[in-house]
Amino acid sequence: MKFLPIIWHEVSRVKSRVEEVLNTLSNKKVRDEKLLEFKKQIVSNKSLKEYFKNNPSEKEILQNDISKNQSTHKLQFRHLGTLPFYCIPSEIIAVTEE
Repeated sequence: MKFLPIIWHEVSRVKSRVEEVLNTLSNKKVRDEKLLEFKKQIVSNKSLKEYFKNNPSEKEILQNDISKNQSTHKLQFRHLGTLPFYCIPSEIIAVTEE
């Protein structure tokens, strides 16, 4: 394990991205994410397979909610998916090339 020196002006390049994510977080969004995760667990639950077999419309409703929420989530943070090259400190680039 190599220790990298921290150069604060290089770290501050990422600060705006972190602040942008923090500004988008709210109690409602956290609750919505928990609800989405709970719906995923319900749909994939093995003990509920028989129930969904008898009530396919219930499963369709849950799957529709899941897919709708996932697509809006992907669009909202799409630009945060990759870190621009200029934000990556040169020390990290040197370590990853080895």
